[in-house]
Amino acid sequence: PKLLRILFSAVDDAGKGALCGGRTKQAAECVLLRVGEREVKVEGEGVQLAGQALTLVLGVLCSCMRDVSAPSTAALLLDLFCTIASYLDDHGRLQRIVPYTLNMVAHPSALVRAVAVCTLARVLASIRRFSSTDSHVFPEYILPAIAFYPHDSEEIVRLAFASNMPRIADAAMYFLEFAQTFRTEEAPAVVPPYATVDTPEGPESSAAMAHANASAVSGSFGEDVRELHGWFKLAANEILRDSSCSVRAAFLPACARLALFFGPDVTSEFLLPRIISLLNERDWELRCAFFDPIVTIAKLVGNACLESFIFPCIVQGLRDDEEFVVAKAADSLAKLCALSLFRHAMLFEVILRVAPLLCHPNRWIRRGSVCVLVDVAAQLQPFDVYSMLLPALRPFLRCDIDHVTPHTLQRSVREPLDKAVMDHAVRICCSLTFAHGTPGE
Repeated sequence: PKLLRILFSAVDDAGKGALCGGRTKQAAECVLLRVGEREVKVEGEGVQLAGQALTLVLGVLCSCMRDVSAPSTAALLLDLFCTIASYLDDHGRLQRIVPYTLNMVAHPSALVRAVAVCTLARVLASIRRFSSTDSHVFPEYILPAIAFYPHDSEEIVRLAFASNMPRIADAAMYFLEFAQTFRTEEAPAVVPPYATVDTPEGPESSAAMAHANASAVSGSFGEDVRELHGWFKLAANEILRDSSCSVRAAFLPACARLALFFGPDVTSEFLLPRIISLLNERDWELRCAFFDPIVTIAKLVGNACLESFIFPCIVQGLRDDEEFVVAKAADSLAKLCALSLFRHAMLFEVILRVAPLLCHPNRWIRRGSVCVLVDVAAQLQPFDVYSMLLPALRPFLRCDIDHVTPHTLQRSVREPLDKAVMDHAVRICCSLTFAHGTPGE
């Protein structure tokens, strides 16, 4: 282990200097090789030799990986793989690092399994070119090997998989799209459109055959995409149903990338309803994590889904008992307003929900409400500001204002309520809500 730590430091330091030539040796004319305290200039074939030397180091590490027994040593080797991968070419990553890393995903130690999936995700995400023989590596090799991760008995393993699943999904989609180019290139050549080709069923026009070939290639790609989406939908469903709140909270920030992977239709039909259900959890950190990907998801699914499903969830967050959740909801709403994702008719609803927060005891909540109102004012015409926005703000201001800016709002807003007073008012509103059976504000 001591030798491996020294090697880890040496590879990392050398990679930042000379060994980066292994990654860009086609374009680099010379690199600086750090030897102790000196820097030696390496030109021409020296750059290629540096890459070859790193390949020799990788071979030593792969030999050590075969006989490793201690979990800490195996985890350190995987960290070395992740460091070396950034300085290797795509062939070295896919043919050397991926197989040995994938061999560790079923290790008896939970630590090794967690580090293995993190390393695997980072290495796969860095691969950009591969041969046609490796185009099916995900459905035939990688996905079956990691299929047990959502059901792993150790929380640290499920947490590592949840945080890295979107990265694996992006890499799988890239492999699938790149493999599609091989299918297109391997399609039969097209003869002139008015020529005929003899087939067992009789003469057939080349245009009809070309259309049939293109349809077959496109249909095969669409079927592969649906299968890939199905695999990750099952995995995401298991993660979102996990018994550990930490696993689900680690998955939520990465949902933005997963939503881009699924596309708007699958996101609105599958992913969004499942993450919305997390707002009913007792763990405030989980409710707070809900708002991390919501802006990206809202941009993806469009205005109708935003106003019908996402905005009510944000309003629920603004009424949450935990101030961290309220501040996060106000921040997400400010970002959505800054992107002009709400229709003009919904802006007045936003104003009514946010204006009372100007007097909230929490400074961060007040600041978030100011950002929301300023962004809304920027989208309104002057007559809308004077007829709709300013009258809604007037009960919470000490004096009238002419323009809605952060400076004017912070200067003219009333003194914030005392925390005890606000808690007492909230309890009274809740009691009235339960007494009359009407939703409280």
